[in-house]
Order: sequence, then structure tokens, then C-alpha cells
Amino acid sequence: HVNFGDALNPTGAFAVSALVRPTDVSGNRTVFSKFGDTTFQDTFTLRLESGQVRLWLRIAGAWTTVNGAATLVANRTYHVVGV
Repeated sequence: HVNFGDALNPTGAFAVSALVRPTDVSGNRTVFSKFGDTTFQDTFTLRLESGQVRLWLRIAGAWTTVNGAATLVANRTYHVVGV
């Protein structure tokens, strides 16, 4: 856990990027997440869900997801980006 304060409160377009090498692609794995207040406003999370990259965003009180097109396999290195 790292507290970034207000540094990660984008007001416009943004991207989250990471290099990952999953040893297991089953289930759900969080790559990076930022949680806002108790209503989860200003929250986003980049996850691997059963090998698929998914960016979850909480915008105006509703969850929105952006899904990757490829399915990742174990023991390979990937550059994953949520935009």
C-alpha cells in the first residue's frame, strides 16, 4: 500500500501501465488500483481476470469496464495498459 494523496486523481484522459509476468492466470489478480472515498468515487483498478486484462473505472457513481482483446498465458511477460 502506497498513499499517493491527490496525485492520482485524474480529471481527464489517463493511462495505467505495467509489466506483468503472471505465473498463474486463473482467477482475479490486481495489477494496480487506486481507491477513492467511501463511495468509491475516483476509483480505478487494472486487473487480470481469468487471463484477460480489464480496467475498472468508477465514473459518476457507476462502474465502467474496458476489456483487453487478448488472453494472457502464464510465464510470459506482457506490457499491459489501461486507457
